This record gives sequence, C-alpha cells and structure tokens, in this order.
Amino acid sequence: MTGRPPRAAARCERGRARRSRTRGEVADKLRKLHQQVDSGIVSDDRLTVAAFLDRWLTVNLPGTVAESTEDDYVDTVRLHLVPALGRKRLAKLTVADLDKLWQAKRHAGYSPTSIRIMRTVLRRALGQAEREGIVPRNVARLSAAPRIRARGRPDAHRRAGTGTAGRGGRVPLRGGGGAGAGVRDAPR
Repeated sequence: MTGRPPRAAARCERGRARRSRTRGEVADKLRKLHQQVDSGIVSDDRLTVAAFLDRWLTVNLPGTVAESTEDDYVDTVRLHLVPALGRKRLAKLTVADLDKLWQAKRHAGYSPTSIRIMRTVLRRALGQAEREGIVPRNVARLSAAPRIRARGRPDAHRRAGTGTAGRGGRVPLRGGGGAGAGVRDAPR
C-alpha cells in the first residue's frame, strides 16, 4: 500500500500505467519536458483550439486590424474554424489536420480564396500562440495553401503583352512606341 486512500492509489496506478511503461520512457518524457522549459515552451495540453481562438479574438486581435477586418475574422472563426477544429487540443493540432480541413472545404464547394482567408486567420492566431510559447510551431503556416488561378485563361497575361520572353528579354507591348520598345536585351 502507498499510504494513500485506496481510491487515490488506484487512480495514481492507472495513470502511471497508461502514461509510461518503463523507467526509460519516464526519463525520456522528463528530459523532453526539461528541454521545453529551458527553451521557454510550456504547452497547456488541455487548451483547445476553440478556447485559444476565443481568447485571441478578444484579447490579442483588437487594435491590430481595422474593425471591419476584425468582424470578418470573428465570422471566419465562428463559421469555419471552431466547428471543424474547436474540440481539438491546440498542442495536438497537426499540419495533416489542417490539410484535411482545407481539402474538405474544397470538396464542399468553397473557393480557393475563401480557403486562403480561413488559413490566413488561423495562421495569424497560431503565430500568436507560437510567440507565447503555447505551441512549438505554427502548423497553419506549414499547411498547404490553395492555389489561386487568374481569372480567365492561365496564360492571359502573355496575350495581353505583359511579361517577359526568353532570358530576361522584353516583350513588345501593344501599340509599341517609346525608346527601346520591342528591343530584346542582349543574352547574358
């Protein structure tokens, strides 16, 4: 017997058996915790994405963006991020979780621009969490951003007479004129 009441001893034994099986595992976990403390990163494993985003919206965001932008961020968090990620523990959030979310949003019919906005809001919030040492890295920054194509044809900028041709040369603009119009730079 450990000198504790039977219920407390049972809880303690269950907790130990579930968390670490050997002394080596305990030593490894303790070493990692010491490294986190030394580097200034001490995460709260119970903090959820919803709780952090709520605090970020009320404490950190006001005054850093225009009021209309703040309203848009609040809507993005309320409508998209909290329903999808809110129950997830902040410390357990991964790049794969976010990539799955962006993929689900694409399949639900959201435009790449809308998804990019969602990612931007989450990236800004997790940047604050990273600065505060709540998370070791900003997984939103590492997630894949959706590609946004130009309206119309992908090569529309070439047809309009803008851009470059070859190795650093110039493409003549419609209407020509001006000094050096249509003259290519010498090869390098």
